[in-house]
Amino acid sequence: MYYIGIDGGGTKTVAVLSTSKGHILAYQQTAATNPNRVGLDRCLMRLHDLLTDLKTQHPTAYANVRSIYCGVAGGSSSTYQQAIIASIRPALPEHSFITVHHDAIAALYSATLGQPGIIHISGTGSVTYAIDASGNEHRLGGWGYLLGDEGSGFAIGRSAIRAALTHKERNTPLQKLILQHFSADVIENVIPAVYQENGRDAVAQLCPFVFQAFEEGDPLAEDIIVDSANGIAIQLVSLINRINNHGDGTIVLAGGVMNQTAIVSMIKCALSKETSSWSILTPTVPPVIGALIAAIKPYEKVTKAVETNALRFLKQETDYK
Repeated sequence: MYYIGIDGGGTKTVAVLSTSKGHILAYQQTAATNPNRVGLDRCLMRLHDLLTDLKTQHPTAYANVRSIYCGVAGGSSSTYQQAIIASIRPALPEHSFITVHHDAIAALYSATLGQPGIIHISGTGSVTYAIDASGNEHRLGGWGYLLGDEGSGFAIGRSAIRAALTHKERNTPLQKLILQHFSADVIENVIPAVYQENGRDAVAQLCPFVFQAFEEGDPLAEDIIVDSANGIAIQLVSLINRINNHGDGTIVLAGGVMNQTAIVSMIKCALSKETSSWSILTPTVPPVIGALIAAIKPYEKVTKAVETNALRFLKQETDYK
């Protein structure tokens, strides 16, 4: 039997068709499929295109797909889940089982290889999510930039603009980088760009510049990063207390923001007093392999071979070199 994993993020969507041992037979990538951002119709169209491409690449394996796991940003909504399942059901083999869920499970399994744990994802948005030893799910955040997204790229960028607007000193490294990013001459001229249609993405794209300013010794940038790290640590500790007050476990830090070693170090430091018995990991494979593991897990044992074989294939792909 064969399995399909789909990781549908806010920037791109990746799908693989594989054996249970991680031998990838078909691979395809397309644009974002988060229905909250691109709309449900466009989401469904792109998922159909992905499945068609997988089928074209390996029709024999596709005809024997046992399970498909579709992890889509925004996919926790039962309305979206039902719509996606109803839409892709005719495009899949009659005997295959379909699961549609949000993308946090795929991200978690990309580090734990199917084992329970807690994950914090900080990309453009953020979410803190856990699966406990009994398979129960727990979640904090992930409600979008208007309602939460603590520690996200957007939240860090927004804090940077706020600090620049209110700070009396107008010639700090952070201020200069913000002006450069928005091609503005004074900080007040950044405000109109923030409220444009693509303002959310423009603000989130400031995040790397905050870390650059931190490296240059900017105290405003340091305050922002420390506050973000502490906020993430508070959410992680809250979930730890919710699922297991005294035992050990695994914490995963994922997403683009977590590529910055400064904030990862600060989070680990903030967690050290509360979670000394917990391991802190970063993903070893891309989240699409986490989605593949989620497809395999209910039917076959997931082994280290999935990681090894998948990585061997993905190293050939430009995005994962």
